[in-house]
Amino acid sequence: MNYAAETRLDDSLHKLIGVPFAPMLRIDEANTHFTSEVTVPLTAGAKYILGPNEPNEISSSSAESVADVWKKRIEPLLDEYGNLKTVSPAVSSNPNFAEWFKDFRAACKGCHIDAWAVHIYGNEDRTVSESMVKLKEYIKEVKAAIPSGAKIWVTEFGNRAKSISEKKEYIVQAMEYFRSEPAIEVAGAFPHIESNNDFVDNGSLTELGKAWVNA
Repeated sequence: MNYAAETRLDDSLHKLIGVPFAPMLRIDEANTHFTSEVTVPLTAGAKYILGPNEPNEISSSSAESVADVWKKRIEPLLDEYGNLKTVSPAVSSNPNFAEWFKDFRAACKGCHIDAWAVHIYGNEDRTVSESMVKLKEYIKEVKAAIPSGAKIWVTEFGNRAKSISEKKEYIVQAMEYFRSEPAIEVAGAFPHIESNNDFVDNGSLTELGKAWVNA
């Protein structure tokens, strides 16, 4: 079972106000067990459910096939859990994302989707400033690809820059921008470095972790 914990943005205080727990729909053979698996977190009070992770990167996961899974696995839950909020499949910033969202919307016409999820990463060959320009361009494209006025969840964002200082600066600038953009409701940093002690090392926050918490 895949899960995501993202940081909600507080527009009034610009502070962290909680880490909502959200089960994520998989698109492999375990879909047959999804309803029984998701019962535990939803019964415990989880308010959000996420669509599949980066299906636009998987050749076998067409927008139509993912829409079919969504209808079978997620839509029925809305009747049972009346306050459940749904978040679309999370697309990567692969150039095909806009077309994928367009096809998914057509195939899932009438589906209940409260927010649209995306992933954004800065290129290692760009400066932080250049990456920020690209980030803003991408969000503009996302807004054009989803229903007018819809909310956006940035369930992964980060910078592939080589230095920690650049990664820190990118996180800070990205969060400043996200808070200024009304369409963005949730953002979750992902440092995209090779070691597993990126944000936390031996139980303590790293430099990058502190930058994220304080952003």
